[in-house]
Amino acid sequence: MPYRPLLSFLLLLAMLLVAAPARAWVEMHTIAYEARVEVSRQGTAKIDHMMRIKVGGGPLRTFDLKIADRNVVLPEEAWLVNAREGITAAVPIPVHLDQRPDGDLRVDIDGKRGVGRGVYELRFSYTIDLLRQDAVALDGTMLRLVWTSPRFDDGIDNMKTTLAIPAAPTEPRAAPFRAGGMGEDSTFQDAGAFLTTVTRMPEIDEISLLRPHVAKREGVAWAVRVDAKALGDLNDPRLRPPPAPDPVAAEMPTRDRAMGLGVLAAAALLYSLLVALKHRDVTRAANERGVQARPLIPLGIALRVAFAGPMLAGGVAWQMLAPQPLGGSLLVLGAMLLTCYVPPRRASQARGPGRWLPLNGRDVLRAQTCSRSWLDASTWPGMLALLIASAGAGVGVWQLSRVAIYHAHLAAIDSVVLLALFGTGLRRWLPGDPMRAASEMLRKLADQLKSLRDAKVAVLGRIPTGASVPDEIRLLVRAKNACRGLIALEVGVGWFQGMGGPIALPQVLLRAAEGSPCHEAITARMRSARWVRGRETHERVLVLTPTLPTADAAARLVRRLAEWVCQESKAAPSPPVKVPRPPRVRSQSRAAASSARMSSGRSASTAKPASEPLPFQDKW
Repeated sequence: MPYRPLLSFLLLLAMLLVAAPARAWVEMHTIAYEARVEVSRQGTAKIDHMMRIKVGGGPLRTFDLKIADRNVVLPEEAWLVNAREGITAAVPIPVHLDQRPDGDLRVDIDGKRGVGRGVYELRFSYTIDLLRQDAVALDGTMLRLVWTSPRFDDGIDNMKTTLAIPAAPTEPRAAPFRAGGMGEDSTFQDAGAFLTTVTRMPEIDEISLLRPHVAKREGVAWAVRVDAKALGDLNDPRLRPPPAPDPVAAEMPTRDRAMGLGVLAAAALLYSLLVALKHRDVTRAANERGVQARPLIPLGIALRVAFAGPMLAGGVAWQMLAPQPLGGSLLVLGAMLLTCYVPPRRASQARGPGRWLPLNGRDVLRAQTCSRSWLDASTWPGMLALLIASAGAGVGVWQLSRVAIYHAHLAAIDSVVLLALFGTGLRRWLPGDPMRAASEMLRKLADQLKSLRDAKVAVLGRIPTGASVPDEIRLLVRAKNACRGLIALEVGVGWFQGMGGPIALPQVLLRAAEGSPCHEAITARMRSARWVRGRETHERVLVLTPTLPTADAAARLVRRLAEWVCQESKAAPSPPVKVPRPPRVRSQSRAAASSARMSSGRSASTAKPASEPLPFQDKW
């Protein structure tokens, strides 16, 4: 047998038995990633990773994962499972993890076998120390926690990270990410949009952050702001909040200090001067109305002027310079109380005797001006001064807020002293001036009643005994053809105490003899009329108030009464009425005689009015 064919056969058999290993290609793509970071109160975090990979070719025995964490504590075992569709029970494949010196995480799959083509899900976890990673820093009164996810060679959609934080009073919230670390020299990075969901539970607070798309080789920094009490067991001086800043940042220079003291001294002097002027105006107005001014704190004007200005200036200085403004606020409040006034009280006194005499209407009904004060907000000069002072205070607060918002708030609160200065001790709190109010209203009534054809208008004044100036005035309407028994038709002014002060009301008085035709005619027309006793025993008075307390309504009421008394005179003239005199009883005492005089006449004449009699209803 020739040796050459045998040699060729042996060589071919050797080549088949001793073959070199094949060089196959391997592809791996990351198609999904999700992480959960569980933070403890001691400052450690357990990070659970779930990444889904797609393998093409194979087998895939090892690969590197680029993580940003250093000095991690790896678990002893990790698992890789098949994640293909339709597989219900996947056999886990053991995986070994090891961190290389450059920080990357080496993943070894099942020793030498590896995995072939398919979709797999890798789950593993490790623990890190947040302080060693520089992942926790102080952010105001809260803490900023940042964790950076691994970088992948493929772009990933809908990357999600959930951070579980220990429960605290303030819920966690997303925070902007600082690239290049968390130091002061770092800059903000455009990290794209995040979708945030916060879930609060009794033990933990979960905040889920979702990034719609992550680009290739991009490490996303997931940053949240958490309450410092969430990491209460973490004892690090760097994470303690700084002490409360002193309201005064630095000591004022000598020149500025002298200027400030000068301004405060001027303010104290000005405010004391304003308190003195306010006292003079309030006292003068009260004396004009016959009452006494009542300051809220009953001290002498010398003491109030001496203490009001220095207390205000000292309180403002205390608020600006001291750490706590409570003492200064109390001083400002004391200065305001020293400035306030309360409404005066007028003791009700019986009016003395007097006589009603005709007066010169031109002099009595002329316009009387009342005194005005620019420290009284109820007058137009005072309202204008208050508006100017308030506008100046508002501008000062606005300018101060651009420098120190804390001091601006204090200045806005201290400006309440303007209300005490302009808004108390008002003239509208004083009792009404009967002469001025009556002259203004009766002057309008006299002008409107001039059109009466069968009547004349005159002015009556009540002159107290021993005086020469009237204390009350009225209009007397004299009807030419009035029916018998009409004594007088008068128009006076009554007072009603309203919420804002006394209010002048016009009232019409019809005086008639009891039992006279005038008395009978008016009673027949007005069934609900209530007559009261007048100045004399035989006189009865009917007090009428117009529906609207205006001069026009009072003038219409007077015209109607004048028409009635004139119509009754034309309809049925009657002889003069004899006024009955009470019988003279010698054996009766004075009280019994007075009772007999009051009971004479009809029973309706003793009817008491429903309300308390006004001044012009008194008996003379």
